[in-house]
Amino acid sequence: NEETTTITTYREQANFDFTTNDNIWLYVPLPGHTHYADETHPLLQSYVDTVLQGCLEWGGPTMAEQFILTTGGWSEYFLNDTPSSRRPWLFRKEYNTIDELLKKYEE
Repeated sequence: NEETTTITTYREQANFDFTTNDNIWLYVPLPGHTHYADETHPLLQSYVDTVLQGCLEWGGPTMAEQFILTTGGWSEYFLNDTPSSRRPWLFRKEYNTIDELLKKYEE
């Protein structure tokens, strides 16, 4: 099925191994509920931070980079909604690493 294909493809592209004891969470929107970010519904920095923080904790910078490279639909509509924009070190764990990775692959 499509979910198995996606996981297999990601596993082949990744530079780390999944084991039978690992849990994988996959977000698959319901048909008709797929919407891209737009002017009134931007992609949120806090969401990107959460996902990339999980990648860094589980698979390090390699997994975070693979996530960025294998994720499609990045939007020009992006909102830095972090409440800590003036002091990110208080609220965004590893914010420097995340910001550097995003900047590295910025188009």
